[in-house]
Amino acid sequence: VAWLGELHRSEKLTTLDLFTLLILYRLHTRPRSVLATIKLHLARGNLTKTLLKSVFAVHRTTSFLYSTELLKVAQGLLSASPTHPLPRTLYTGLFSCSNLHGRQEVVGSLLTLTGATKTRDSAIDTLLLIKEQSGDGLDRFASLLAGLLDYLNTFTVPQAVS
Repeated sequence: VAWLGELHRSEKLTTLDLFTLLILYRLHTRPRSVLATIKLHLARGNLTKTLLKSVFAVHRTTSFLYSTELLKVAQGLLSASPTHPLPRTLYTGLFSCSNLHGRQEVVGSLLTLTGATKTRDSAIDTLLLIKEQSGDGLDRFASLLAGLLDYLNTFTVPQAVS
């Protein structure tokens, strides 16, 4: 609990701090407080794309070990701030460092978020970003993605064309 308080008050966030938050989240040590601390650092500008990219690039194995927690954080951030770019960075990083099962979890999470009006566009845009970055990495999940066709009339023109 003391760690969480210190991380909440800190003015800077490091990769070690982020993993400490994920460990606390995994241990079910006040998960709402952990998510609130992450959102606070997001609002302060301490949780940056550069930090997240280094987490996935340098700590790929550790990121994979905490993929469930990172996925929950990504869902929470996308729901709270659908237009913010960081949830997309989390999702694309998770997809790139995950095995087949982990990738399916990422796609499933995003598909779930397409069902909510507030997060639909961001979730679809994130799937498109994953498609652009992974090449044919999403092809294995075509049967899951086929359900999006039911909502084609709600897509923007760029989403429908992609």
